[in-house]
Amino acid sequence: MRLFLAILLGLLALALTPAKADPLADAAAKLPEGSYSDRVAQVRAIASLGDPRAIPLLEALGEGDLHVRESDGRIVIVKREGREYFATDPITGEILGTVGRRDTDKIRVNNLVRGTISEALAQLNLASSDPDTRRIAAQEAAKYGSATMLDRLRQAFEA
Repeated sequence: MRLFLAILLGLLALALTPAKADPLADAAAKLPEGSYSDRVAQVRAIASLGDPRAIPLLEALGEGDLHVRESDGRIVIVKREGREYFATDPITGEILGTVGRRDTDKIRVNNLVRGTISEALAQLNLASSDPDTRRIAAQEAAKYGSATMLDRLRQAFEA
């Protein structure tokens, strides 16, 4: 009986343990907040995570396809196909189904945010396992003369 209770308590403890936080999802959730300058800082924070799952997220943001779903505040990629709008999770790629045209709010960007996105994508792609992707990323990174990008280039060539 004691063994049964111990197992039951152990299972209950596991069930009540909160799921581990996903730093990328947490950072993505902050993208709609604040000013364009805040958005620039958040894009840099996302890039600094070094998580390749951030690439489609940042690409969608730069292309104007990243939205906030009004019903639950979830960040989604919205693409139009014909008369319908389809939502996808930007981190997992999970297809979330159709959304109404007015059911989401676009996360707005300006040229400063777009430039930061380009730099962030170059940084993330430098770590790609594909040599062609790394080469293209190095060419893109060379456009940004920042010390950070030069350090990233050195790290990529040393890897």
